[in-house]
Amino acid sequence: MLNSRWQGSFTDGQTAALHRVDVGFDGLFLLIRDSETGHEYDRWEVRQVRAESGSGPDAIDLRCEATPDAFLSIASPGVVAAFREIGIGVRGLPEGSARRAMIGLAFMAGIVGAASLVWMGVTPLSRVIAGWVPLEYERALSGEVEEAFSEYHCESEEAATVMAGLVERLAGPDHGLPTVHVVNLDLPNAFAMPGGGVLFTRGLLETAESPDEVAGVLAHEIQHVEQRHVMTSIVRGGLLSSIWAVTIGDYSGLLVIDPTTAFNVATMSFSRDDEASADQGAIGMLDRAGIRRDGMSEFFARLAEEEGDVPDWLSTHPASGERAEAVLAGAPAGAENLPPSLDEAAWASLAGACTDTDAPVMDLSELFF
Repeated sequence: MLNSRWQGSFTDGQTAALHRVDVGFDGLFLLIRDSETGHEYDRWEVRQVRAESGSGPDAIDLRCEATPDAFLSIASPGVVAAFREIGIGVRGLPEGSARRAMIGLAFMAGIVGAASLVWMGVTPLSRVIAGWVPLEYERALSGEVEEAFSEYHCESEEAATVMAGLVERLAGPDHGLPTVHVVNLDLPNAFAMPGGGVLFTRGLLETAESPDEVAGVLAHEIQHVEQRHVMTSIVRGGLLSSIWAVTIGDYSGLLVIDPTTAFNVATMSFSRDDEASADQGAIGMLDRAGIRRDGMSEFFARLAEEEGDVPDWLSTHPASGERAEAVLAGAPAGAENLPPSLDEAAWASLAGACTDTDAPVMDLSELFF
């Protein structure tokens, strides 16, 4: 039996989540279980498993024909020999005296191939790499990027308190998210930052027609944070040299800040899968918090009407009528009778967060070009 204490990293290819797992073998299937809870994520029939050399002599990457988007990576002494014993050949690791030389070649070829796949965004590999990046590194990047926006923060103390309460209601008292800020920018938008920060624009708060709209957008951005979508996007579009560094455990290359970094984060567009996943996660947060979904749906519907007027490169939320309808699908019974997420006084404070601000108006093109 395959040593079930061997650990790996697993993604199901449907979400951005990366799981630390134990892998076992029952004679027919590879059993993939959560290392902490024991929850079984999947079981792969051995004859459908394909393995390739990973990022070292004792590392392999595996996929299953039944779930082609899923990805399993294991790095442990003896893992190659053990998998060969149960009938899983590892491509790129030949037997014999040339083995070590071929390992190096396979490693380099794998990195080049992985970099190409990440760049094109056709596999979940970028999500896996993003999950490997320690959160403290991502937060270091967040601090430097947020500094570029800090002089444009315009929320009043009262509005900041209201926003903090809404975050806690959606994400729970132990959410660990950095403070949500409002920036003095006319463009109606909100965006997640590396490391967990969230920025709202004055334009979004001024054009929102209800507190439930803001709650829906906030929940959506929190989901981008929790699912590591920002770092996934950075890895996917990052320099090939940075991807190489990440593969060998050096994440500092991802933290290089140049004059366009903050602009790129502010105008980042996530993949369709990431947006759909963030939508679904936000719906769950709204339901658990007892907040109506209507606001989120109405916000998306209004953006859908305005899509022709907003350049694609300025939109991190490519809303559509289909997304607006999907938000309402399966809403809990009686949800239409829920009260607004904020009372009138709190909503007035949040909507007018930047009314008396001294912060300069932010101009993206002047700031970053």
